[in-house]
Amino acid sequence: MFQINRSVAIIKPKQPFVNWANSVVDEEEQYSISDFSSDCSVILLPVVDSDEHAEAFIKKKFQSSCNSDILYSFV
Repeated sequence: MFQINRSVAIIKPKQPFVNWANSVVDEEEQYSISDFSSDCSVILLPVVDSDEHAEAFIKKKFQSSCNSDILYSFV
């Protein structure tokens, strides 16, 4: 067996995302941050030189879909 040295980013929603989700569903069905935090997205990152380059890669991937700084945090 061999080892691959790669990194991943875990994409976790922030409260503004939860607020948006609650604005598009019935009032009886409201979400909390914990509803979205248990099943987060994971992105396999390319080889990068620094955390700043990794964050730039992630933001570029999410740039077209939303304002990532407000809606998501990157771990």
